Amino acid sequence: MPAPGLVIFDDGRGRFGPLTDLRAAHELRTGAMTTGERAATALNMTVCAHIVPSELADIVAERSDAAVNKIPPGDCLLVNARLPALHGRVAQQIAALPVDHALTLPDGQVAAVRLDSRRAEQWMADRFGALRGMQTTVLPDVGLIDRPWDIIARLDATLRADLDLLAPRHERKTLPDHVHVFGDTGVHVDAAAKVHPMTVLNCEKGPIVIDAGAIVGSFTVVAGPCYIGRDAIVVPQSHVRSNTLIGPRCVVGGEISWSVLQGYANKCHAGYLGHSLVGEWANLGADTTVSNLKNTYGHVRVQLDPDTAPQDSQQTKLGPIIGDHVRTAIGSRLLTGSCLGTGTMIALSGFAPKCTGRFAFHTDSDAQKYDIDKFIAAARYAMSRRDVELTPAVEARLRALAAI
Repeated sequence: MPAPGLVIFDDGRGRFGPLTDLRAAHELRTGAMTTGERAATALNMTVCAHIVPSELADIVAERSDAAVNKIPPGDCLLVNARLPALHGRVAQQIAALPVDHALTLPDGQVAAVRLDSRRAEQWMADRFGALRGMQTTVLPDVGLIDRPWDIIARLDATLRADLDLLAPRHERKTLPDHVHVFGDTGVHVDAAAKVHPMTVLNCEKGPIVIDAGAIVGSFTVVAGPCYIGRDAIVVPQSHVRSNTLIGPRCVVGGEISWSVLQGYANKCHAGYLGHSLVGEWANLGADTTVSNLKNTYGHVRVQLDPDTAPQDSQQTKLGPIIGDHVRTAIGSRLLTGSCLGTGTMIALSGFAPKCTGRFAFHTDSDAQKYDIDKFIAAARYAMSRRDVELTPAVEARLRALAAI
């Protein structure tokens, strides 16, 4: 029997605030990889289609060779884009699914299912409702990510499993002189990465993977588990603490702990970032510092956008959720569990707001909507500095968001 085609589907049940304004759920970096990358890697399959919200279809089509919102003919293995725990036993169960069998959570949500293309199209048209006449197996210890803080809550387990998958790809025989490694869980530095002298790589609590093209500057301490992505730069005298993942082409400095930087973000200077999620093209000014713990040590409540009520994250440690293209001025202070919408600008002498709308420009005098033409021009210039084009689909999406 021929192998099925791998389809990553977004069932639309997750709410991730600004993090999915410009990307689909399968493109969220939930460990060292995105959920889509992890599915392809763990299952050793090529993704043949992505099912995503219609407003993101053009953006995903620009970034992927796979079909978008079209089910290819033949047998399909559909995997939920919100499934982060796609390793080991779960991956084996998904790969072994027969036709018309599904893996579900105890509440009935589908983690993965194998269908022929006709039935898959019907299920997609039915907005991924109940699967009838299907044999199911319940995964009792597996969860889907529903909110941004679920990424933080599962980060330790997901990151460790990802590093186990990625480590064999990034082996080199020796490190430069005067790079100090201690611990026994493993340091895996790609042959095309650079670790400068007088750097400390501490793998006592978990492995470290430094991807191709990455540079780690002198007098930096990196503690595992940690992933430093392709072409990322960690400036000298930085402290990268455990459960940190730095996406591709980020430039980071200061102190970072238990945080996810999606990619192409700047946090070049001193300041603390902890238990936080940072979108692409964000630029955190010098001494921007976040809070990730309430004075009461209670659960952190988060308001994902100005029109919704705050939600209990069930987390005692949670920093800000920072959307794409957010910029903060020097000395900015971001509150516990705050949420900064796509394109927000912060230039305040006091604390930043707990929740902002998109393209909001906050100063001490007032808060105004950023002119979208000026915003587009600035975004295009910022991206061009790293030889990245602001594509027509992304520009159209930004303009549509600004018009809401």
